[in-house]
Amino acid sequence: MIVFYCSKCKKILTWESARAYCDTCGFNLILQSEIWRDLGVEEEVDKDFYDNIYKTEKGLDWFQGLNRGKLKAILEKISISYVRERFFKKWLKGNNNLILDLACGAGREYFSNYGDVVGVDLSMEALQIAKKRYKSVLQSGVNNLPFSDNSFDYIISSDFFGHVRNEDKDRIISEIYRVLKPGGVTLHLIETDSKNIWFRIAHRSPDLFQKYFIEKIGGHIGLEMPNECVERFKHNNFNIVKATKIWGLIWPIRYYCDMFDNEYLEKSWLIKVFVFASRLICKVKIVEVLINILFTPINWLVESVTPINHGQGLFVVAKK
Repeated sequence: MIVFYCSKCKKILTWESARAYCDTCGFNLILQSEIWRDLGVEEEVDKDFYDNIYKTEKGLDWFQGLNRGKLKAILEKISISYVRERFFKKWLKGNNNLILDLACGAGREYFSNYGDVVGVDLSMEALQIAKKRYKSVLQSGVNNLPFSDNSFDYIISSDFFGHVRNEDKDRIISEIYRVLKPGGVTLHLIETDSKNIWFRIAHRSPDLFQKYFIEKIGGHIGLEMPNECVERFKHNNFNIVKATKIWGLIWPIRYYCDMFDNEYLEKSWLIKVFVFASRLICKVKIVEVLINILFTPINWLVESVTPINHGQGLFVVAKK
């Protein structure tokens, strides 16, 4: 059972039927259709933005992408498209943990193999799906988590920090530290800025970078260099166990079309070549899958010899 807590007044909330509240400051949580709601969530400036995203066809595609199809057990081991799944399954241990999934979206079914999962997200649309996969879900921001100190064995996020304003990140990381148990581990896939060739080309056209690398993929307003992300966790008292860049020079083949099949085609001959190849390959799904499998060992080799800031994403494992 999750015990809710007022992080401002440092006290456990009082329970009353489908409501939990702080009798000192008036902080309120209510239970609606199996989803807990922070009544202050309407003041979150990004709530409507994410609800609108998840109501679109693109949002539905994202939901499907979180829980893959029949071949996932094989592809997770050998395809570059499944680096995310390999990361989390490598570092999550045991099956009796209490896990907090920040900005959980629709949730990931396999997280529940490692214990009871609590999902937190701004979007009610997303939580309607996540509640079927997780022990408990909460519509809330993450700057003041309604959980007591030292509550969780693991705290995880995926594609979250790139959507967070830089001025809010230290506050969120300090909250992660507060509610994580001593010795607990926090795992994050973080979208980042990069010095790789693709991002160098993309940055040459700031208006297109804003349009396709920030706005198109859900508001990446908080892209930082990978080394800056690592330093944030260190600054907030975490011990870094592992920090590994991802998606540097080599991307899953479809990404070249997703990001560059637009006005960028007129900016670089290299982009034209890769987008043309991506179009051809992605016309046949089995060919796309095979290419992504081939990319996996090549990507591992390239990533092992290039600097951390050449990644456009980062896996962080940190311990309290």
